[in-house]
Amino acid sequence: RAQGDSAGALDALRRTLEVRERLAALDPSNTAWQRNLSTGQMAVADVLRSRGEWDEARRLYDQALAARGRLAVDDPNNTANQAGIAAAHVGLGETCRLQQDWNGALDHYRRAFEIRRGLAERDPSNAGWQEGSAAAKNRIGMILLARGDVARARGAFEDARVTMEALLARNPDNTLWQTHRAAAQQGLGAVLVAEGRPTDALQAYETACATRERFAAQDPDNTVWLFERARCLLGRSAARAAAGDSPAAATDRRDALAGFEDLMARDPSNAEWRMLRDEARAYLAAPAPAPPEP
Repeated sequence: RAQGDSAGALDALRRTLEVRERLAALDPSNTAWQRNLSTGQMAVADVLRSRGEWDEARRLYDQALAARGRLAVDDPNNTANQAGIAAAHVGLGETCRLQQDWNGALDHYRRAFEIRRGLAERDPSNAGWQEGSAAAKNRIGMILLARGDVARARGAFEDARVTMEALLARNPDNTLWQTHRAAAQQGLGAVLVAEGRPTDALQAYETACATRERFAAQDPDNTVWLFERARCLLGRSAARAAAGDSPAAATDRRDALAGFEDLMARDPSNAEWRMLRDEARAYLAAPAPAPPEP
């Protein structure tokens, strides 16, 4: 999936899901087969979501959530079952976000966070649970900001940043943790733009974009990292525009657009890439602001 080719991935995953559906139907009491079924449903839903087939994605996420809920009832102390429920809520939240269903997205993200926070409290030494709760906080912050709740968004992003800083103090080279910290920094940058503090926002974006640029350069075929780089540049352009640096803002927007165009050439079906590409195009097509009075 990091390489694109969603059509081929979808076809293969659907064939796998068909096999798992048959096995699960043969023995509904077999927990391993039920768990494999929910994993297959999640995998197909992930690809459908990326392609913009959101109704079908939500249907499969709902099925996976129901299956994982039943597994959790049968074995409430199994942390993998709890983590699976949280992952299904994240998938539903992401789908709602892309549909601009902010209330639905926030509800699912919060449910995922509560589960992950509970897991982290049960085992404070488990860095994975800490990382998962921070990732959920970043998503919550994104939706709060979209709804205009800037103060609460700041709190969510700051909580995520603090958690990731603590984890990175243990292992500074962890790639996943660095990306989550960059997401928190990007979120804080967007909050600072909304608060009318473009200089501080630009500082946050510079730090985040440095991480995104480094990872994209390390693996130029990783479409996840290329997407995050382009999205960070688009955010930084807003901070530069708010700071009055229109030429630098336009440069960031052109670079972001080039990144999204490259991604779309690899997988034209990806809905989120297309949405942000169109946003970058609209920014560049908009007339430049008039210069200030002398």
